[in-house]
Amino acid sequence: MTQFPPAGWSDPNQQQRLQSQQHVANHGGGQPARPEFRVAAMRQHARRVILPSLILIAAAAVIGYSFRGLREPGDWVTWAVIAGIVAVLFGIAPIVAWLRHRYEITTVRTMSRRGLIRSVKREIAHHQVVKVEMQRNPWQAIFGSGTIYLTAVNGRVFDLKDVPNAVTVTQALRELTGNVNRHTDEPEQAE
Repeated sequence: MTQFPPAGWSDPNQQQRLQSQQHVANHGGGQPARPEFRVAAMRQHARRVILPSLILIAAAAVIGYSFRGLREPGDWVTWAVIAGIVAVLFGIAPIVAWLRHRYEITTVRTMSRRGLIRSVKREIAHHQVVKVEMQRNPWQAIFGSGTIYLTAVNGRVFDLKDVPNAVTVTQALRELTGNVNRHTDEPEQAE
């Protein structure tokens, strides 16, 4: 007679159930912790890489033209080296820095990760947020971006700088933090 489940078989959800049971046992019973799901992952607005991209294209053109000039006498190698240095410092480095700065919003917390060599991670739990504000300058308003400030109970301010679709992200953060009707940008009308 074969036994069920067969030897060596494991339930793929067993680990998750054990962790949930252990959490309930460690935290005094009650409901297990609320699951965390990713709501949004974003970077700063992409207009930050327009100028570095144009510099990179121009530097590539100068380098290409310089290789044509290698057949002729002149200082073409010097111009190619200068264009290469400019491409790295003012083209590639800002683009890589933009790619390494990320924001992630989950159902439980908001996180910011940045850094090229040393990564820095900041986060704030949504249950600690008492105020969600959005500020934008005219330039950001044209592109639909803005800076969002999350103020915690202890007064700490967590900022999401130059976020695309700032109005939508602000509304989502207000819903996630429970600040839907409080601290809106428009004054409420009296009835």
